[in-house]
Amino acid sequence: MRFYWFLFAFLSIGKLFAQEKDSLNEFLDRSFEQTLEDIAESMGEQELDLVEIQEDLNYLRENPVSLNKASAEDLQKIPFLSPLQIHAILHHRRKFGNFINLYELQNIEALDMPLLQKLKLYVQVAPVLRTPWSYKLLKEKGRHELTARYGRILETQEGYRKLDKQGNEKPIEKKYLGNPDKFFLRYRFSVQNRLSVGVTASEDQGEKMFQNPYWKYGFDFYSAHFFMRDLGFVKTLAVGDFHAEFGQGLTFWSGLGFGKTAQVLQVEKNASILKPYRSLNEYQYLRGLAMTLSLHKNLELTVLGSYRHKDAVVNPIDSTAESGLEENFSNFSLSNYHNTANSFKKRNQIQEALTAMYLQYKRSLFQMGFTGSYIHWNKTQKPDDAPYNLYKFSGNQNYNLGLDYRLTWSSVYLFGELAMSESLGYAILQGLVASLHKKVSLSLLYRDYAPNYHAFYARAFGESYDANNEKGIYLGVQVDFTSRLQWQNYLDFFRQPWLTYSVQTPGEGMDFLSQLNYNYRKYYQFYIKYRYKRKIYTYTETAPTFAVAWQNQHNFRLNVTYPLFGYFRAQSRAETRAVQDHKGTRFGYVLLQDIDFSPKSFPVQAKFRYAIIQTDDYDTRIYAYESDVPATFSIVPYYETSHRLYLMLKCKVYKGLETWVRLSTSIYNNKETLGSGYEEIRGNTKSEIKAYLRYGF
Repeated sequence: MRFYWFLFAFLSIGKLFAQEKDSLNEFLDRSFEQTLEDIAESMGEQELDLVEIQEDLNYLRENPVSLNKASAEDLQKIPFLSPLQIHAILHHRRKFGNFINLYELQNIEALDMPLLQKLKLYVQVAPVLRTPWSYKLLKEKGRHELTARYGRILETQEGYRKLDKQGNEKPIEKKYLGNPDKFFLRYRFSVQNRLSVGVTASEDQGEKMFQNPYWKYGFDFYSAHFFMRDLGFVKTLAVGDFHAEFGQGLTFWSGLGFGKTAQVLQVEKNASILKPYRSLNEYQYLRGLAMTLSLHKNLELTVLGSYRHKDAVVNPIDSTAESGLEENFSNFSLSNYHNTANSFKKRNQIQEALTAMYLQYKRSLFQMGFTGSYIHWNKTQKPDDAPYNLYKFSGNQNYNLGLDYRLTWSSVYLFGELAMSESLGYAILQGLVASLHKKVSLSLLYRDYAPNYHAFYARAFGESYDANNEKGIYLGVQVDFTSRLQWQNYLDFFRQPWLTYSVQTPGEGMDFLSQLNYNYRKYYQFYIKYRYKRKIYTYTETAPTFAVAWQNQHNFRLNVTYPLFGYFRAQSRAETRAVQDHKGTRFGYVLLQDIDFSPKSFPVQAKFRYAIIQTDDYDTRIYAYESDVPATFSIVPYYETSHRLYLMLKCKVYKGLETWVRLSTSIYNNKETLGSGYEEIRGNTKSEIKAYLRYGF
């Protein structure tokens, strides 16, 4: 009965529409939140840390791109602009001269009104003045920022108990070393987008700070960077921790990358070349020195060197075997938690040294780049003797070579990359984005990643980001019926030529999405989405034999955002998911309601969510984006029969000082315990508190 009352309220929200008010930036970013939900739905728990996307957007808000000075590379930093839209903006500027005001963007057919509403947050007409480096520049334009974050699970988890359920003491190596508190500290000094100097320290839950018997240096993880632009011949300089992104991500890409989303025209990766590392992901980053040199007005060379340690389980040498054997490891440890004695045995076991270069030739309508990289480890990677590991990398060194290009021709944008690894394995990606009509655009992408292609810093388009063991063809179509009504579709066929860890046979499948968007006036946004995915999987009938079957997944979502009254705004959503496989058909649904309170002059803002969740199992989970404190990213899988709610408050204490506090809780029906192992909670409630402080001057 509760479901029908909620659905009735959902369909009746039109009666609540009130007078429009100016919206905050966060309200206009709902479509980008959906993009991140699509990433989580496609990648599951593989894409763990998306904080840098938030920080890049926040930076663009504070330092808008100048339309009259921007190059294609500058506009590519705005994540929701397609290549054709970037080309249209630059073509308009070449044809009619500099923009006088932002309203001129309305004359560009490729830009609709909802896009313009978001775009105005990240661009400006006034040029960004490039004054020479001086003490005066550092003093007048420099900005200091101090941030701190705290968080913890409120309920006691088994890993923090001194006694087990029978009251017996457990050996300390089987317990977490520290307490459930998480800390994060950062100092950063920046001058526009030309200089960034920062130091970060973090401590994860269960890790012991300052008194750890295995680690005597306070926080578990430290990061520092020095990043500078506009040094004449040296275009960009990075010292410390940084990211490097080249081409389409087949050869070398240490940052984050997008996969399939409802933004069907945004299938190309926009490389930042070099950028400072600001995330808390302790695995996928570089540490060392990098620079981009301007060899000619159309020719740039980027070189880098990195040396750092990585976590891994090192296999002991068999003393009974023949002499001369070296220590080896099967896989890297990606969690980077060091909260038990056993986890410390994995810490910093592998020394990684790598070097890479990227030579790029750029013209207004054509770009080409060549990438070369070499990596070496002090220990040998040796995969397990399982059938799916037949083509997996074995050794302690590897090199990659790649060639990429971008070409704009009339209303067609072409891009692609060809790569090869030391094993002579190859990876090919070829794509295009074309405008067939002023109201119809399409994207087409073909990929072929050989099972024996090995690239350890790759983030490629596809079912996974590994650029390995996958072939596929993707077609996206976008129809703009009016400035308010838009229809987005994609169809992707993919195949794995060889086995994978989870599928013990060559696999294949297809992925289809159709979404209709409607925007009424400025702040009323409605979309309806259907997604269907079909793929092969294997399961065990009688060990060691297995059976092959198809799994079908159906997702349906109805979402609307709207003003309520005054400074109150809302989002309502109903979503269902059905999974069909050898277990039968299972269902799940989520009903959620968001309320935002964002006054202009009042120093406190608030965000609230209440969600009703019902899923038959974890396979029918549904992902949803949750607003969170800065430097934290939450895309939460909703599952089981439960309720979830959170409240987040933001307060401007005084000029330059802001605080956030967030409390979230999930209540599960008919549960006596939650989680398992050290994460187990005795009870049916799991709550978390987070606090964040930022002071800028």
